[in-house]
Amino acid sequence: MPAIEKVRITWEQCFGAVSVIETQIRAMSNNAPQSILAIGRGGFILGTMLSHKLDLPLAAVLTKGYDKNDKALPKVEVSNIIGDLVSSVLICDDVFDSGKTFKAVLQNDLRLSDPTTIVAVIATKQSGKYVKDFLKIEHFIAPIKVKPEKWCMFPWEVE
Repeated sequence: MPAIEKVRITWEQCFGAVSVIETQIRAMSNNAPQSILAIGRGGFILGTMLSHKLDLPLAAVLTKGYDKNDKALPKVEVSNIIGDLVSSVLICDDVFDSGKTFKAVLQNDLRLSDPTTIVAVIATKQSGKYVKDFLKIEHFIAPIKVKPEKWCMFPWEVE
């Protein structure tokens, strides 16, 4: 089986994505988030950066969707949320791939099933319309688009 082609995302691209996300969040006069939920591990960096820039409280949730050999698990495992969520929530992760992780997180906590929940990622493999329909949300922010068959390598990951 051939190796999956990787797309390397640089720190510069990540910082640019954070700026785009911050600008779009600040432009939301109605339904602006009051707290951030970072999905671990990939969403911790984006969530922390946005928490500082937007001065919003940060909560975290751990998920596990792949085994140690990068094979997808049959079901995404989701931990309890660590921290407090306040009204409307911005959920952050590094990449939107199949949507299984986000779906599992949204289904794990009823507070997140509100259509005003905002999802932001650095990179996506899916169209914004697909994501909004799949998750039943109104706002999806993803500055970097990647082909679905590629594997995203972020600068904090070790090969």
